[in-house]
Amino acid sequence: MGKPLKANITSCTDEELLKLIHSEPGNNYAGELYKRYAHLVFSICFKYLKNKSDSNDVMMNVFERFLKKPPSGDIFSFKKWLLTVSKNESLTFLRNSKRASTHLEEWKKNEKKSGIFVENEDVWSLNNKANDENHLRKAMEVLKAPQRMCLELFYIKGRSYKEIEAQTDFTLKEVKSHLQNGKRKLRLLLEDTKPE
Repeated sequence: MGKPLKANITSCTDEELLKLIHSEPGNNYAGELYKRYAHLVFSICFKYLKNKSDSNDVMMNVFERFLKKPPSGDIFSFKKWLLTVSKNESLTFLRNSKRASTHLEEWKKNEKKSGIFVENEDVWSLNNKANDENHLRKAMEVLKAPQRMCLELFYIKGRSYKEIEAQTDFTLKEVKSHLQNGKRKLRLLLEDTKPE
């Protein structure tokens, strides 16, 4: 009889809706799948992440994943596939968060051993505020060149104050000043603007 009409969306199986999403873009097939499973996906994400905001972000990533690229091969149970993906995305998010946290802790220990004062870790949350790399990159471009240089060396390349002083023409006092002012300006830029 052909493809179901939009009025029959609720009577379609999950697997039929999944195929229709990619064969008939622009219809509300994805919305129907979202209505059916958003609460389940969120609950799985929350089970692992224990944070509503993070769980919501991962849930949206899960739904965006099958909208951008259909799952490879035939899916006999969309629900089972979706819940497996939700678990895997949550675990990946956790691994990445733990890796960043571990890196920060190791860095703090090394800096303490060398007797160099460690900047507070506020900047480590800047990337989360930025929402995406392009937004962070655009905000960095607005900074004065010395501030941008010091931030990149300190936070991205992991250089110490003394290493930055040796690598640039700045004094130790100037390095600290550029970092402090650059960090404050960057935070304001990321809070005041939204990614396109």
